[in-house]
This record gives sequence, C-alpha cells and structure tokens, in this order.
Amino acid sequence: MTIEKYLDNIFEQLKCEVNDMSTLCVLKDVNYQHENIPDYSNAAVQLLYCLRYHFGYACEYEKMYENILSKLDDKSEISVLSIGCGNGIDLWALQDAINRRNIDLKINYYGIDYIDWSNKINGRDCDNVNYVTSNINDIEDSIDDLTNIDVLIFPKSISEIQSSDLIHIANFISRRSKTLYVMASYRNSDYALDQDIDKIKELCTYLKRSGFTLSDSDPECYYCYEDKEKGIRSIYYDYIYPNEVIDYISKLYDKCNYYDRENNVCNICTDSLSRRPILTLRNIAYNILTFNSIDL
Repeated sequence: MTIEKYLDNIFEQLKCEVNDMSTLCVLKDVNYQHENIPDYSNAAVQLLYCLRYHFGYACEYEKMYENILSKLDDKSEISVLSIGCGNGIDLWALQDAINRRNIDLKINYYGIDYIDWSNKINGRDCDNVNYVTSNINDIEDSIDDLTNIDVLIFPKSISEIQSSDLIHIANFISRRSKTLYVMASYRNSDYALDQDIDKIKELCTYLKRSGFTLSDSDPECYYCYEDKEKGIRSIYYDYIYPNEVIDYISKLYDKCNYYDRENNVCNICTDSLSRRPILTLRNIAYNILTFNSIDL
C-alpha cells in the first residue's frame, strides 16, 4: 500500500466522522503546542492526527530504518519493539524501506500503546506482527514471547515516556538483546528537543546499568535537514499527498455547523482547524544509538 492510498483511506473515514459531528471543537486538540497531547481515544482525533502528521512521520521513520537496514545485510529477519506505536506507521515505513532496497527480510514487530488504535498497519504474509494495548509497566506479561529485539523505536513518543517506564524498558530488553539499535524521533523545537534528548540520555543510563555499552553513538546529537523547507518528495519521489485531502483538512472549520461564515465568529476554531499536513523536512529530528551487551 502506498502512502497515498493509506491517506485516502483515512480521509474517507474522517469525512464520515465529521459529517456526524455537530461541532468540531474536539479536533482543536490535534496539536502539540505547549506540550499538549491529543485525546487519541477519540476516533475523529485519531484520523485527523494521521492525516496531519503521518506523511512527514513516515518519511522520517523510513530514513531511520534505512540506516539500520544497511547494517543488517547478513540477517534474514529483524525484530522491532515499538513503544507508543499508535497504528504502526513506523511498521509501514520499515516495509517500504525493505521494498525500496529490494531485500528479503522478515519482520517481527511488536507495537505497544496504551490506546487501541484503529487502522493498524498489517504485516506482509511473511511477517509476524503483534499490537499490544498495554501500559509499559505491564510489558513483561504482555509480550513474554518476544525473545529477541534488534530495534527499539520511539516513534515521536519519547516525550510521553516516564522515567519509571524507561527503567522497565531497559530491564525488559537486557534479557533479549545482544546488539540493540535505539531509534528515537524527536519533537523539533528547541525546548521540546532538549527534553526528548534528556529522556534518551536517561534511557542510556538505565541500559548501561542493565549490561549494555554504547558503541559509536552520541546521545547528545541528532540528525536533521538544514534546508527545512525542502519538500518530502525531494527525498522520496513516490510519496504523494492527495491534494483533495490538503484542501479539506486546511479548511476543516468550514465543516462545523456552528461556524458563522458571515461574521467569522469562531476565530479560535478557524486557527486550530486550518493547519496543513507536514509536507516538508522541517519536523525531522532523530537519533540512532547502538548498544552491545557486555555478554556479547
């Protein structure tokens, strides 16, 4: 499934949701300003979130996975633990990266999220894909059949992880990894970026206590693009965002039954419901850290 088809499918669902809503005030919540976290349990919020952010996120995650795949040429499968996976858009990115490299690689994917998301990305016929609705402190019981982890990914989720959760994750992984790649996608604004990097530095501390050494990686650094206004299609030409969807979600306020078009009385709603999707490289910021078990 292409990213365009994925977005078209989400778009059709959002239109149905919006048609049944008398007011769209709940959709004002779909942003991350001032450390806001949207109510992902709301169906319409989920759908709008996917349409606003997943085009950009998919590009970022695919670039991250490309880096890892170049180091796994001798492997026939890859095992991934995704914390805060949502509907598994990072799984889609991994599948696309594998297809782009034209390699034969089975995916063992375990996605953990405290919300049971709709529109979960399916595995290919050869893959083993598991979505678990669970809190991180229950991870031991939730996925006790996961015996090996190659990649630990935080897909734009590290900011929502508590210190106690990081300890649980480090302890869980310590018995299941020899070489571990930690991939963290950050919020790309000065204050939020510093917070996210601090979280990864904290995880590094716990992993070292659990018997890992950090190899050829710097938790203080991150990857980004200098030309932030460059389009995502300059990276992946086959990423296409449907124009119809852009027009719709950038004028969502117009779909609200309480919006006064003549007097424009819903200024707050207008600002909140006119955001365009991520189409440039502006939001990309991530790091990839390599850990080796002392017992390796």
